[in-house]
Amino acid sequence: MSTIRIAGIPYDLVLVQDLVDKHGTELDGMFREAAQEMRVRSGMGLDYTRRTLVHEIIHSILVNTGHTEQSENENLIAALVFGLAATFLDCENGPGHPLIDPALLDLAVKGA
Repeated sequence: MSTIRIAGIPYDLVLVQDLVDKHGTELDGMFREAAQEMRVRSGMGLDYTRRTLVHEIIHSILVNTGHTEQSENENLIAALVFGLAATFLDCENGPGHPLIDPALLDLAVKGA
């Protein structure tokens, strides 16, 4: 299991083969505040996994800054992922400065 720190708060990254919400809807990722974990479906492609992690990170930031209502707005989250991915993931951040640790992504993509 890997850990990702968001605004100083550690979250366990839990990779799972099947991920569903309480209504039985299939998900690619899930942020669980009380458990301090992010669940991500394993076996997705690298780019999609990156965007899924950014999506869950945005949920975490909004919830932990008191914007719980906005964190439930999936259209807002999707827009932020689009902008952040284009800014931070689709460009060169320079050596040693990745937004998300490549080793963490490697684990997620390989489903380890």
